[in-house]
Amino acid sequence: MSELPAYWTLRQDASGQTVLSYAVRGGKAKRVLGLLGGACIAAGAWGAYWLLSGGGLTLAGVVLLVLVPGGLVAFGAHCLDTVFWARRDYLLGARGLISRRYSLRGSSIDKEIERSAITGVVQRYTPPGDSEASGSEGTWTTFLAWRRQDGRLDEYPFGGMGSAAEALWLGPIVAGWAGVLIERGRGTMLEQSGSIDSASDD
Repeated sequence: MSELPAYWTLRQDASGQTVLSYAVRGGKAKRVLGLLGGACIAAGAWGAYWLLSGGGLTLAGVVLLVLVPGGLVAFGAHCLDTVFWARRDYLLGARGLISRRYSLRGSSIDKEIERSAITGVVQRYTPPGDSEASGSEGTWTTFLAWRRQDGRLDEYPFGGMGSAAEALWLGPIVAGWAGVLIERGRGTMLEQSGSIDSASDD
């Protein structure tokens, strides 16, 4: 098994089924989001205090109180949730994929796809935009392609950092479990692949 990419874990549940988990729990991302979350909550609280200390808020003041300090606090809470509590689990089970998200707001299943409906694994490359730092490798996204009950084709994206190393690790695991082929786009480190065997040898 190749080295796990950042923020991913792989384990077997009690019934022996594979569970992939993605959660930001360290490194630069955790430091940045933690500081940003704390700063936004502090700024929102100070803004609310400043607006309320004058007393006799008008309707416009109430709207401003909700939009600005309220928005800052909500965004700050989201950042802290991301680095301390949020996690997404992908159960690669005998019956199909179950994606479940955990956060401060609780846990919920956001996607279930029957194994028999899966048609392939698709990996797409998005080149870096003009606003991204020089030297950025762009973003890779891994999708599970599947057929709906009405016959239409659909794709479900896996979360993650979007790196080429992550795609090289994730694609063969999902394709091997589902027994399907990987269709890869072109970009740094990844090229078209026509079979599971060649994808697994990367």
